[in-house]
Amino acid sequence: MAPFLLMLLDTGFTVFHLLLTGFNVLGWILPRTRRAHRWCVGITAGCWLTIGPLFYGTLGYCPLTDWHWQIKEARGQIALPHSFVTYVLNQIGIFPPPALVDQVVGYVFAAVIAATLFVWWRDGRRIDGLPAVRQ
Repeated sequence: MAPFLLMLLDTGFTVFHLLLTGFNVLGWILPRTRRAHRWCVGITAGCWLTIGPLFYGTLGYCPLTDWHWQIKEARGQIALPHSFVTYVLNQIGIFPPPALVDQVVGYVFAAVIAATLFVWWRDGRRIDGLPAVRQ
């Protein structure tokens, strides 16, 4: 593949992955993004908790990171961390232990799921966005 195309794909994956990660963390906040956010978090959880253990023997498998790393390797980058978050932190000059990054990411994701479920439950008591009917 042409080096310029690999560079475009690398940049595109980085931007998309950053946006997706941000959406996974914050998408539950705005009412109009909540449905898409639930799907996004559900797909992410499915990859992390199902595909990873079944096919790779580990939690946290992300197909985006896998594809992105294939592009980076084709560009000659080696010794990439297994985690996109670890990679981003390293790129900005922060070098925490990868296990700590994985742990923090897991806690953040659990908090996101809890917030998502709470908001979904709370919104379920409303009709067409109006306040909940008192009984």
